[in-house]
Amino acid sequence: YMETGKQANRVLGQVPQRVVLETRPAAQGGGVEVIFLRQIIEREIVGPDRLYRLSRDEFGTETLVPDPKPSRTRSSY
Repeated sequence: YMETGKQANRVLGQVPQRVVLETRPAAQGGGVEVIFLRQIIEREIVGPDRLYRLSRDEFGTETLVPDPKPSRTRSSY
């Protein structure tokens, strides 16, 4: 998945720290089975018909509203 995604310029990288979800004794060999989460950083081109922002309606309930021209944002990882 990672290599195919990198070749398609979709996968940018991976967060180096793994998040451990569960550990338990291994069925064989006396080791430990570790279940962890790998976080993959990806990008996707999203058309204006699929862009939404979170807003509130007249009752204060959070709702999604179309946002075809969002402001530019940056996130640091």
